[in-house]
Amino acid sequence: MEVQSYHRMPPQYASQAQALQAACNAFDGTCWDLASFSLFNLYPAMPAFFLAFERGALIGVLQLRADETDNAESVCLVLPTARHRGVFTALLARASAALVRFGYRHVLLCRGRAYAQKHPLPGHLHALPAGRTLCLSRPAGLCEGAGSVRLAQCGDVPRLAQIGCDAFAESAEKSMRYIRRTMDGADAALYLLEHGGLPAACVCAARSAFGYELYGVCVRGDLRGQGFARAAVAGVLSRLAQAGGEVGLRVALSNRSAQAVFRSCGFERRCEQEAYRIRLPG
Repeated sequence: MEVQSYHRMPPQYASQAQALQAACNAFDGTCWDLASFSLFNLYPAMPAFFLAFERGALIGVLQLRADETDNAESVCLVLPTARHRGVFTALLARASAALVRFGYRHVLLCRGRAYAQKHPLPGHLHALPAGRTLCLSRPAGLCEGAGSVRLAQCGDVPRLAQIGCDAFAESAEKSMRYIRRTMDGADAALYLLEHGGLPAACVCAARSAFGYELYGVCVRGDLRGQGFARAAVAGVLSRLAQAGGEVGLRVALSNRSAQAVFRSCGFERRCEQEAYRIRLPG
């Protein structure tokens, strides 16, 4: 077995990675989509993809999302027919070494809940539960109650960054990085809903293996609880109506108010994910 690392998914392996992802999702009852997982990494020089090969065939992928200085997330997929042969261990070791070089001390390993219940992590990892996420989806199509959303422009960035800072309690640098990389991405877009001539809510959308993935849904602090989030999400759904496929998103299992908004727009449960905190060596 050979493990190689890359900053981006090499185009020559993209189709194999998609086939591996589909095989894992079908076998495990999960809904992973690695398409945009590493778009917002803090350090461009840090490898984000770790690929395991056996006789030239891709048998495992580990992808990192490290969008903060002190925390990183990972997803590891191993071909069902190649499991229990040390592939996961080899990939995690290579990824952990890369994280340590960039100053990280912990990694969150994300796993499908159904799979995690059947296959606990090895005891020597001393993994601690670190939260659960609900994955929702709905067919692409029009949604009632849609607000009039438009694509964000450069002049909107300062106000959108402030909305993001307040909504997610994150740094101005991180909020700005998400906005800039979304607006600059070939397969992503940032939409906003205005109120009184100023941005009131924003929603990001990125292409995925299933269709589109929504993220970064947030509302200006003084307008929360007044229906702006639903209007913005419905507006983006209507903009994506001709795209076909599915529109998905992830939301913390504890965030009941956000779940209610998304369900009112027709989203339904797709799967559930769990995160486990693992201390890195050193």
